[in-house]
Amino acid sequence: MEIAKLRIEQIKATTDEYENLGEQLRAMPESWEYVVHPEENQKTFVLPREYTMGYKNLIVYLNGQKVQGPLNDEDIENKNYTYIEVNPTTIEFNEDIYLSSSDTIVFRQEGVGAGTSFVAEVEHVVREKPQGIMNGINKQFQLSKYPKPNTECVFYNGVLLDPENGDYTIDGRTITLSFAPEEGDRIHVNYLRARNAIITYRQEIV
Repeated sequence: MEIAKLRIEQIKATTDEYENLGEQLRAMPESWEYVVHPEENQKTFVLPREYTMGYKNLIVYLNGQKVQGPLNDEDIENKNYTYIEVNPTTIEFNEDIYLSSSDTIVFRQEGVGAGTSFVAEVEHVVREKPQGIMNGINKQFQLSKYPKPNTECVFYNGVLLDPENGDYTIDGRTITLSFAPEEGDRIHVNYLRARNAIITYRQEIV
């Protein structure tokens, strides 16, 4: 596949604030990175310096996987996000995501750089209600997407289930519980889902 080379002035900016990518890159601050090992169930993180608020300005990685903030008001209302930007120095993680000192969070403000990077986008699905009848008989429930192996967290009436204790098994999109939920019970599932690879281009400004 042939890759076309374009001047950064020929590429559209990611926001309407700038006429082209060249103008946007010249306005970007110096890049920086902040690595954190959270305290037990920590949700709020204060960064050592301000970042430019807005989608894609701050990049957050959880255990090496890029995670996502809300993309619109509906995501905020449904809490369909991994983290949310509170102010230019504060990030707050979703209340359903449990963090501990064994986790590694990287906060990165992308600045002016050089080169091409290939990034595997990962979608963090939060609080999905799997499809299945709750009638005291059915034990199988279907997710809408295929989770990455060993990333799912299955909650039954707010309690995290443990597959190692035999609480459930998972095969593809199908979760099989060791018991049959009754009508009115609640099941929510958090998991990671790999999306298509993307290419991020960054041009050095001199």
